[in-house]
Amino acid sequence: MRNRGTINCYFHAETLNENWCVKCGKPLCLDCTSKTAFSRHTFPICYPCRHRLIRRYAMILLPLFAFLLLLSLSLLSTIPIVGGIVPLIGSLLGFLILLGIFIEDLSKYNKWTKTRHDQPVSDEKIRELIEKGVITPCTYHPTRASIAICNLCGIELCIRCLKIKSSHRGGLFAELLCVYHHWLRQRRFLRFYSVFLLILLLLALSPILILTPPSQFGTPFFQLLCIALSLPFLLLLAATLFSSLKLTRNYQQWQKEVGFTPNK
Repeated sequence: MRNRGTINCYFHAETLNENWCVKCGKPLCLDCTSKTAFSRHTFPICYPCRHRLIRRYAMILLPLFAFLLLLSLSLLSTIPIVGGIVPLIGSLLGFLILLGIFIEDLSKYNKWTKTRHDQPVSDEKIRELIEKGVITPCTYHPTRASIAICNLCGIELCIRCLKIKSSHRGGLFAELLCVYHHWLRQRRFLRFYSVFLLILLLLALSPILILTPPSQFGTPFFQLLCIALSLPFLLLLAATLFSSLKLTRNYQQWQKEVGFTPNK
């Protein structure tokens, strides 16, 4: 991370920063720095952002594991070994592990909250330190502090321009990218993923279309079967299209904000 030891911690003003939160961009001392994993690499994150992240996942996954647990209990009487015990053990372990992670995070967050006394860092203070040369500014936002460097183009990035992307090129690792290169990578991935889903859909429907006589194509059973097989792929395609539109809209907003024009 960039610009360490240059400004006071957001939550403990008597201590200089050692990191910057990759979610909200606040300067953090060591006592306020948690870790979030991206592949094999960990990046600093403040306790409030980490708590919100874990709470969001817990609100989604805990009810899901509870539903799977109840479903496994209902199957236990009909298919004792395969249909009941194995899913029961898996859903119970998943529920307990996730609940343990959530309780541990809540305990750490409450303990840390007792020591915090927020003192927001003013924009005037950051601009003053940038003018003195103490803090390196962001390439696209000269009045904001740089917290990282893009792994591809080497430019200075503030929290508004920073994106973290897991990558499998040359091994399992994570990259710190600017918004432009992140948009290029994600757009390429979403295009490939959409084509992959369409191929899977055709492979799933082709045996039915080949083995079913043409006279049965108009029957309700055949139509329901095709809809049941197609629905998961269509939902994934819709989610991919929504992600692509959202990604492009965010990139265009950032492009207008900084006046960025890519080199052709």
